[in-house]
Amino acid sequence: MTTNERLLVVKKLRKYTGAGLADCLKALKSCNDDEAEAAKILYEKGLAKNKKREMRSTTEGVACIAIKSNRVCVFALKCETDFVAKNAEFLNLANYIREISLKYDSSKSLLSALVQDNKSNDEAFQKTLEKMSKCINHESVSVEKIIAQFSVLITEKLVLSEFNTFDVSNSNSIGYYVHRPVSIYKHIGPRIALVIFEGKLEETIANKIAMQIVANPPCEIEIHKSNDESNGESSLNSNIKNEQNNENTNTIDNSETNDLNTGETNNNNEKDQMKTFLDMEYVGSETSQSIKDVLEKNKVSIKNYVYISIPID
Repeated sequence: MTTNERLLVVKKLRKYTGAGLADCLKALKSCNDDEAEAAKILYEKGLAKNKKREMRSTTEGVACIAIKSNRVCVFALKCETDFVAKNAEFLNLANYIREISLKYDSSKSLLSALVQDNKSNDEAFQKTLEKMSKCINHESVSVEKIIAQFSVLITEKLVLSEFNTFDVSNSNSIGYYVHRPVSIYKHIGPRIALVIFEGKLEETIANKIAMQIVANPPCEIEIHKSNDESNGESSLNSNIKNEQNNENTNTIDNSETNDLNTGETNNNNEKDQMKTFLDMEYVGSETSQSIKDVLEKNKVSIKNYVYISIPID
């Protein structure tokens, strides 16, 4: 291998492993210019660096929503800083996970899924995935391994959390609102509200009610029932819970859900908070009427809702 050829390989290794030029050159020379072996060495070193990030907190990131027919998925991809949350590579990764999320009922099943079976709709990002997969040097590369590799490239801990999927019956309705969506990805933003209505409701009205949840959250915690263990529509009377960061993993939040404020769930407070929200004035009407009035007029009720805010309100 000539000096120029070696330099090209070193640049390629640096781009897809996140290692420095000196480390890439050293790894390449140590395995007699075998690019695949050098990539494997650098990949293992990258994972070791990820281990050192395990105790870091992830308070920034983006919320994402995917909807197709009657199936909807919402989740958060978290990082350490708002700088990375605006990074193009991070957003491309979030959108890729969003694209494939509807296939899976839990974050665990999504993370164990193979990248080879889940191609990106973005041609450029798909090429990145293929080159990363070769660097990882495994025949079967999971989504979890790709997230870990992006963590190496971005040099921050990344966590997939608050993963919820719902199958909504034809007799019900969906409303959602993304606050300040990322310019190129309209289904990704710092805050998302999803509302599932019992009964049929006009899309415009449903989305405006979701918008009001983002503008005036019914309480100071994220209100939803995590369904990493069970899928489907859950009752609004389910416990108010939030998935907090699990500092012992880079890619998935599997910690027990807890009330952010007290560590306990108070059913009376939940009912009071919901009542207060329903009594709020509906912003999409020319005449003064509450959200409750609008729901009663259309003969619908709120079955469930999810509110994700990053950072937490």
